[in-house]
Amino acid sequence: MSVTYDFTGRVALITGSSSGIGAATAVLLAKSGAQVVITGRNVDKLDKVCTECTHVSPNGLKAVQVVADVTKEADLDRLLAIAIQKCGKLDILVNNVGYWQLCPITGDNYMQHLSHIMNTNLLSAVYLTHKSVEYLAKTNGSIINMSSIWSTLSAPKMSAYAMTKAALDMFTKCMAVELAAKRIRVNSVNPGAVYTDALQNSFGVTEAEGRHLFDKFAADYPVGRVGEGVDVANAVAYLASNEGSFIT
Repeated sequence: MSVTYDFTGRVALITGSSSGIGAATAVLLAKSGAQVVITGRNVDKLDKVCTECTHVSPNGLKAVQVVADVTKEADLDRLLAIAIQKCGKLDILVNNVGYWQLCPITGDNYMQHLSHIMNTNLLSAVYLTHKSVEYLAKTNGSIINMSSIWSTLSAPKMSAYAMTKAALDMFTKCMAVELAAKRIRVNSVNPGAVYTDALQNSFGVTEAEGRHLFDKFAADYPVGRVGEGVDVANAVAYLASNEGSFIT
């Protein structure tokens, strides 16, 4: 059975959408009729995602693409301003951007690493939410934060990443309660192992090497495989849809 969603007339802003889960989410929402706003730091990758979004859009809507660094408040202000200027409103905010890298607490650059990962994974979501509420309140909008199973797990060298995701979970819960009066729903998705190019970017391995490693992870999953970007995108689409209107 194929599940389809209708986001016709709705505007979705997805951070970290030049690749991986963010790109898959942008493409799925565009395919479902949404006007999508995509952002990232790599122009070439954004161009590719923009082309794909336009190709699958039932109404031929061209994605609005904004090159931005989410660790800079000025860039986030510009991103939101362009989204409102080009699209006139905001219905869905997907705080997807994420960064991870192993780092021991004894590492010389641990505090620098922690600051960067906090700014990327947590504070960008907090800031965009802070700035977007006035627009989402007008559309009975929805916020989906991309967390991780690592918000509840522990392992050596994972403290910085796990802390950001645990904090993001609590932020999501608090916002779900606080923004309910404004009819804004707030949820998070907590994926496990999902194959994206983040592994190659973080560790400099080839796609074949990355696939081999993730094939080993697959043995730990009852379904016999790791996730793909579209698996997570489907969860985001459901939470943002009318079918998910009872969930916050």
